[in-house]
Amino acid sequence: MPGEWAYLRAMGDLPRGTVTFVFTDIEGSTRLLRQLPEHYADVLAEHQRVLRAAFGDRGGCEVGTEGDASFFAFASGRDAIAAALAAQRALALVRWPEGADLRVRMGVHTGEADVRGHDYVGFDVHRASRICSAGHGGQILVSSATRELVADWLPPGVALRDLGEHSLKDLDRPEHLFQLVADDLPADFPPLRAYTAPTRFASHGALPRPRNRTIGREAAIRGVADRLRVGSVRVLTLTGPGGVGKTRLGLEAARTVQGDFADGAHFVSLAALRRAQDVPSAILQALGIVPLAGESPERALTRELAARHLLLVLDNFEHVLAAARFLPGLLSTCPALTVLATSREALALTGEERYPVVPLALPLDDAGLQALARAPAVALFAERALACDPGFALTDDNLAAIVEICRRLDGLPLAIELAAARCALMSPPEIADRLDAALAVLGRGPRDAPARQQTMRATIDWSVRLLSAEERRAFTRFAVFPGGATVTTAEAVTSATLDALDSLVVKQLIVRAHDRLAMLEITHEYAAELLAGDPDADRVRERHAVWCLKLVEEHAPRLVTAQRAASLSQLESEMDSIRAALSWAIHTQRGELAVTLAGALGPYWWRGHRDDEGRGWLDAALQVGLDAPASARATALVFRARVNRRLPRRTPEHDLSAAAELFRSADDPAGLAKSLAFLAVWERHHGDSESAQRRLDEAVSIARRTDDPEAMATALAAAVIGAADYAAASRVADEAVATLARVGNILDVGSVYADTGLLAIRDGRYAEALPWLERALTVARRLDDPFALLIVQGNQGLAHVFLEHIEPAKRSFSQSLQLCRNPAFHGLVDEGMLGLAAVAVLEERPERAARLVGAARAHADAGSTVDDDVIFERLRARFLSPARHRYGRERWDRDEQQGGALTFVDALEFALEGWTARSRSAAASRGDKTPLRS
Repeated sequence: MPGEWAYLRAMGDLPRGTVTFVFTDIEGSTRLLRQLPEHYADVLAEHQRVLRAAFGDRGGCEVGTEGDASFFAFASGRDAIAAALAAQRALALVRWPEGADLRVRMGVHTGEADVRGHDYVGFDVHRASRICSAGHGGQILVSSATRELVADWLPPGVALRDLGEHSLKDLDRPEHLFQLVADDLPADFPPLRAYTAPTRFASHGALPRPRNRTIGREAAIRGVADRLRVGSVRVLTLTGPGGVGKTRLGLEAARTVQGDFADGAHFVSLAALRRAQDVPSAILQALGIVPLAGESPERALTRELAARHLLLVLDNFEHVLAAARFLPGLLSTCPALTVLATSREALALTGEERYPVVPLALPLDDAGLQALARAPAVALFAERALACDPGFALTDDNLAAIVEICRRLDGLPLAIELAAARCALMSPPEIADRLDAALAVLGRGPRDAPARQQTMRATIDWSVRLLSAEERRAFTRFAVFPGGATVTTAEAVTSATLDALDSLVVKQLIVRAHDRLAMLEITHEYAAELLAGDPDADRVRERHAVWCLKLVEEHAPRLVTAQRAASLSQLESEMDSIRAALSWAIHTQRGELAVTLAGALGPYWWRGHRDDEGRGWLDAALQVGLDAPASARATALVFRARVNRRLPRRTPEHDLSAAAELFRSADDPAGLAKSLAFLAVWERHHGDSESAQRRLDEAVSIARRTDDPEAMATALAAAVIGAADYAAASRVADEAVATLARVGNILDVGSVYADTGLLAIRDGRYAEALPWLERALTVARRLDDPFALLIVQGNQGLAHVFLEHIEPAKRSFSQSLQLCRNPAFHGLVDEGMLGLAAVAVLEERPERAARLVGAARAHADAGSTVDDDVIFERLRARFLSPARHRYGRERWDRDEQQGGALTFVDALEFALEGWTARSRSAAASRGDKTPLRS
């Protein structure tokens, strides 16, 4: 790069002002050196002689050379092009030793740079260098800036081949590249070595691919992309009426610039949300981020995105505008984050840029037939009509009617597509006639609505009026699914026939994506209005809510079994519908249904640590469900206590006590045993050992008298998890495991093993802890649960280090720390680092131990309890404090401070010293998955 070049000689004063830079280097120079070890210096010198002659004869100034690379500057772009051609031709004529194949790539770019001595500095010099690096030996790459200067002047037999835009390493925007081709030079080369930025969330939030070609938006895509490439633009909102194509434009622009963002572009649909407070959770879900225990969605986003260079596409923001208030805080703490939003109205944020999305261009009145056919609105109609009717063709007979349709629909893409879909049934003139009649009959929409929105409403209404009674009924009832549904579910809930659903798909009022049916957002909104006026609406919604309840009751209990991943996927795919059903039950005061559904969803919120979401729904359901059956209300109270476990003590304790009394009054011994077990664990963790033991004894006693194996499993698991010491836990652990295994609760089997092992460590029985932890590790591996692996391996390390088993302790702590590469676990590194610090003491490496202590403190989660934990206090007392005394407090504190100054990545690499790249890669791969914390 400039500044590193060794100056050789000047061929005159360096050009100033607008300069054309030429970089060259030999492709495969290392290979050539191995091939010609004795002749390589001569080959390199001859290659440089040829270049200097060709470039010097055409006015080029040699700026410098470094190894096999050269840098020349020209006052004229034409001279630079002529010199590059001459150099390639001359190099092709040289007979190299032993038949060596020497090929030189060249990059040409025009721009401005400052002259410093006999060198240039500036971004255009870097751009020229990167252009050269993207090419192949024998290839001449030319930037768009140089192309503009020489396009009208090229020698005969020479042309510029358009290679399109390419992202180049370290550059802030893509470069439109051209290849200089000549009749007497090679012209066919492999694809350019363009730079592809790594993407952190590659498997989440991918930009959806359009089902068909985007028409008439080329200029708008470029305009939006150009604004997104401006570093000062943090929020760009695409505004416009429904159906104008905001989502399509946003996706195409994001796809264009995603290579400019190191962590890519990611799409989040907000269309199915009904509450502004759910927006942060929706973003988390789309990006595959799982909050840490007790962490708010906003905090999780800040933690994950703070160091990310990422474009976030938030689609359909208009109905959750209140959520815009959280964006400034997110953007202020995430300096490399850019938001592209689509909304019918702006977000009204300081610094927000707005890009109005206008309808497609309409044909001019006096345009000829060819110009009419090329008009974007007409082209869109023609292409979509052909997709519906393979026999469709744009002709002189139907062109006038199509132009009329496009004008009547104000160029709105969705309206045009709906009209074009009718070509399977009618000719364009017939469609134009009916459209005109429908508009006259229906009139216009509300006067305060945008004109184009009025037209859209009339267009959709016209399409629906063409449906049969059966099709219209299916269309109206399908609105009950805000997130779409499978065909089987749609049939069951709406009572629609397969033929009716198929007809709606053909008419594009319902779209099919993979194995699900869905409506476009604006179409769904219209259908929802029809459903609101349908006398059967409540019956349909109740049937939908009951279907949701059955789904949840089937899959939520499986979240602790071997089928956890499949059931979680099933629940996630239907959560939009489930939330809609719960919302309807709450708002219509159907208390029993609301409380039962919310209680059934309890495991989903609790096991997934979705505390904030669960708390809001459970509060609302319990408020309207005061008269719900006692057992249903008690179940909801139990899970509200679970999701409130980090709130002030009396709130969860009150709910668990109330639940126990409700189960007792309902003569529900299984529910009573479970609630008493949960309450006992709660009291044990808050110091009420005597009360906890009484409740545990009662819970186990009641469970033994019931025929409910799940109640018995819950009570026995609680007896272990809430045990006062290792002896108490080990007495019931085997029975708890056997009972849990009988009901398929593998997740809590692992918890029993892990907690028993942890209690053994707490009681100083380190050798006895190891078999329990090994069993817990087997369960964690079976469930592929990275969080459980992290915790169990860390506890294994503690047992080994207290036994002074150096190598096993080092292995366990390191394996645990490998999983902390997953951003969801960053705040848990302190346990593994402190453990490795103790190992370093055993290895008599006090400097390393001190630095690890500093790193642990610097990168611990804010809510870490390590400082208050009896085991880690013992670790400090036995290993770290004596080592500090022996090493010298001043030296220890200095090294500890140095460890605290390490970045997270550097601290982790320092802690994992000595581990092979292969073991790191394997552990990191296992840690990439985001777990449900158990």
